[in-house]
Order: sequence, then structure tokens, then C-alpha cells
Amino acid sequence: MVTENLLLAVLPRTPSSRLVRYSITVGIVLLAALLRMALDETLKHYPLLLFVPAVFLAALLFDRGSGLLATVLSAIIAAWIFIPPEWSLSVGADQWFAVVLFVVIGCGITMITESRGLARSASDASVCD
Repeated sequence: MVTENLLLAVLPRTPSSRLVRYSITVGIVLLAALLRMALDETLKHYPLLLFVPAVFLAALLFDRGSGLLATVLSAIIAAWIFIPPEWSLSVGADQWFAVVLFVVIGCGITMITESRGLARSASDASVCD
């Protein structure tokens, strides 16, 4: 219960401008990419793993658009840098399923967190009435 209240206190109540939301979202994804680069040897078989929390954080902090941007940007960065052949958007046949699954899961995370945000807004509105 305390953790839930702390989380609700940290989350923004008023929407930021689109530029701010998307800029911070890009920063979150780039931070995940830098962390993934730092752990490249350890995570070489898991190119998309650290991008899942980035998608969740962007969707939780902001909105559906930020979550979808994080999902697509993460998939592009992972395909370009971490999935062989590196430094190419060409993804091998053995990796396509992982990328598509990541995008589907990222979209699902985004939609679920969007629903949570809408439910929270409705709850806040009913409390104010």
C-alpha cells in the first residue's frame, strides 16, 4: 500500500507538452541503449531486454504516444546496434520473431498503462465530485 501511494505521488498529474514528453521518452530510450552497450558482453544474447523497462517507464510517466514512441525507437536502436549484423537495420531471419514479439509486448504494456492512467483520472474526478 505504501509503495502504491509513493508511485502515485511521483507520477505527474498534469500532462506535459508533447515536446517535453517525447524528448524525455527519447532520453529514457537512449539511456537504456547506453546501459545495454555497457553490459554488451553480459547481455549479448538478449538485445531487447533493457528496452522493456524503458517502454514501461515512458508509458507510465506520460501517455500512449510516449509508450509507442519508446517501443518503436527501442526496436530500431536494438536492430541497428545490438542485433547482428550490427550497424545495419537488416535483421536476420532468426531474430525477426524476437523483434516482432518485443513490439507486440511494448504495445501491450503501453495500452495497459494507458488504461491505468484513464482509470486513475476517472477515480480522481469522482473523488473531486
